Amino acid sequence: MLVSEYSSKDFSQVYELAKTFGSLSKNEKDSKNALGKLSKTKTFKLYTAKDGNIVLGFCIVYIHADPFEKSDFASLWYFVVSKSYQNKGIGTFLLKHITKQLAINNVNCIYLTTALDNYACQHCCENNKYQKGLSYKKYI
Repeated sequence: MLVSEYSSKDFSQVYELAKTFGSLSKNEKDSKNALGKLSKTKTFKLYTAKDGNIVLGFCIVYIHADPFEKSDFASLWYFVVSKSYQNKGIGTFLLKHITKQLAINNVNCIYLTTALDNYACQHCCENNKYQKGLSYKKYI
């Protein structure tokens, strides 16, 4: 298995995986354009976990500058592993790779928010020593 940064050739598989974990408000073309733009910025990363050419999981990472701390922090969104590959260490492999890359880039704290009923993600986070916390959201 290999973890790498987003490549546009992986878009279709990433989009299909994202669809399996919730409704998407952007259509495929708009999402592809948005990912293309975001992937050119320094504060956005999308990592894929692949077996050969098959995307088994992916994670979107945003890096935030912290005005009060010496190092930055990151938030992880769409931490997704294909349902047929969950509980096989792929999420852990992906998290460890992301953690290593973020540490190299002066990030010392990672936030990962997941749904209350996403037990696979919660289990992965707890196994990788993430502290359980509380997060709120509001649609506006």
